[in-house]
Amino acid sequence: MGEQSPQHCTPIYCHLAHLPSNGLLKVVLGQLGEVPRRRKDKLYSQIMDRARRVEGTLLLVFDEAHLLSGDALVDLRLLVSSAIEQGPPMKILLAGQDHLRQTLKRSEYTDIVNRISVRYQLCPLTKDQTRRYIDFQMSEHGGDDSMSDYSPEYLRRLRNEIAWRDLLERLRWVHKIREGRLVFQCPRCRETLMAVNARTNLGRCFRCKENWNPIDFAMETWELEFQSAVGILDPLLPRS
Repeated sequence: MGEQSPQHCTPIYCHLAHLPSNGLLKVVLGQLGEVPRRRKDKLYSQIMDRARRVEGTLLLVFDEAHLLSGDALVDLRLLVSSAIEQGPPMKILLAGQDHLRQTLKRSEYTDIVNRISVRYQLCPLTKDQTRRYIDFQMSEHGGDDSMSDYSPEYLRRLRNEIAWRDLLERLRWVHKIREGRLVFQCPRCRETLMAVNARTNLGRCFRCKENWNPIDFAMETWELEFQSAVGILDPLLPRS
């Protein structure tokens, strides 16, 4: 790898992977500075024409790629195929959670899997790496060491003992009872497909395949810092 000459790429970043296929292609064109046309074949042509005019290789980066629909994956495969057969040089980078890998194992996605030339999986951080990462981010953003003021037992209680219905009402977050079960809106994909695992007290979105503990959920929904989220959650703890 070290002997390979570096490639010059023009990267285009897209994190709205949950959009329908047409919407996703239009976002790409918007990022390229183009006004999207209506028909899908016209969208393809626009992207290919624009790719011919960029400097080097056009690199389309799709974050949260585990949210891509089946139609979107097929369309991306068609874009790659067109670039291979006709030019111009174009590469696509899919970055997502493990669910993406499971999706691509299905037979209907064999064609796009056959066009993947590089795969890489990031391993979870160790506890020590996580601690150092948090310390670094807090210092970089002007934080202090106040997070360490909370004992592990107290943080465990915040994660495990808070009733989700009380939390959702406190946050004024969309929720309802469906067939006797509490369901609520996911802060990431905005679908009302979240439910609580009573054993772990984690909220899980069955579309995103993401888990949320009460602390992370409060921080995400209200865009809170850690200390502020703790302040929201503390009154909801059961008192002996």
